Amino acid sequence: MFFADGWHARLREERERLGHSQPIFGGFGGVKKQTQIAYEQGKSSPDIEYLQAIEKVGADIFYILTGARMQPQTPAPAPPPPTEEEYSQQEKVIVAKLRMLDPEERDEIEDLVEKVEQAKTARVKVIRRFRKAS
Repeated sequence: MFFADGWHARLREERERLGHSQPIFGGFGGVKKQTQIAYEQGKSSPDIEYLQAIEKVGADIFYILTGARMQPQTPAPAPPPPTEEEYSQQEKVIVAKLRMLDPEERDEIEDLVEKVEQAKTARVKVIRRFRKAS
């Protein structure tokens, strides 16, 4: 893949423009923080899957690769996500993957979580009834 000189600095610029930390932005691309750092330092090059994934969250891939903007800059999303300290590593990965979904898929996930919560509540009620009957 062709990368124009300075692509790694433009990758960092795009991440910062969108208001994301390295772990979160890397998560969007399916990589860990250390890999994101290596990309931004030019020590490693991302693959096409990574580029396609970060494009879905607003990164201007053409700009990163060539230095010329193809799409107008979009402002950083508001409000910003919670700080990294508020998320476990597992939560960070889940949130990053959730953000890559389209709205319909997010609605399906929300429905699924609601059903799990309902099943958990029903299970607790059954256990309480069983304990009272014992």
